[in-house]
Amino acid sequence: MELIKVSENNGKPVVSARELHLFLEIETPLSKWALRMFEYGFTENVDWTKLSTENQQVDYALTIDCAKHLSMMQRTEKGMQARQYFIDVEKKAKALLPTTYKDALIALVQEIEKKEQLELQVDNLETALDCQLEWVSIIKVATHNGVKETAFNWRILKQASIEMGFIVKKQPSPRYVFQNAYNVKVFQRCYPQFKYDLPKYINQ
Repeated sequence: MELIKVSENNGKPVVSARELHLFLEIETPLSKWALRMFEYGFTENVDWTKLSTENQQVDYALTIDCAKHLSMMQRTEKGMQARQYFIDVEKKAKALLPTTYKDALIALVQEIEKKEQLELQVDNLETALDCQLEWVSIIKVATHNGVKETAFNWRILKQASIEMGFIVKKQPSPRYVFQNAYNVKVFQRCYPQFKYDLPKYINQ
């Protein structure tokens, strides 16, 4: 149950002083009460930060620790309830963090793996787009023309690609891990005797 909303400010969990003030049922005006409380050893931009609101109402972002201490200082049932709530919030937050160097290392490795997986997905999308833009493999052209793959020399295709300003792409292969893909125009220049009306969106 969320007694008081915990949000985020500059990457840190914070509580609205206005919401805390309301929950604690403080009769003293917010600004006067907050500034008086801050005098008990709380530092601006460390424990609390003044906020700009759309309706010009005064408010302050309090760290969880600051909010917990302010609640305790009220010496009321509401204050103790709020303090215990913030303690529980801290416990839940700490439970989500790595507790040892090993845990932190595992978490880092998992993040790296997620990043690499995402990059691989991007590469696959780029490869799919390249295929749609007529980058094709020797296997595909040979199959389409009903000839052996040895009818095409990859060295000739690579040299022609360089001369024509086309890079040689890599795409997944059912036979190999990866295979080279050349622009159809390169094939047409090197081997004009074959057909290149290839169906798109098909990887072979």
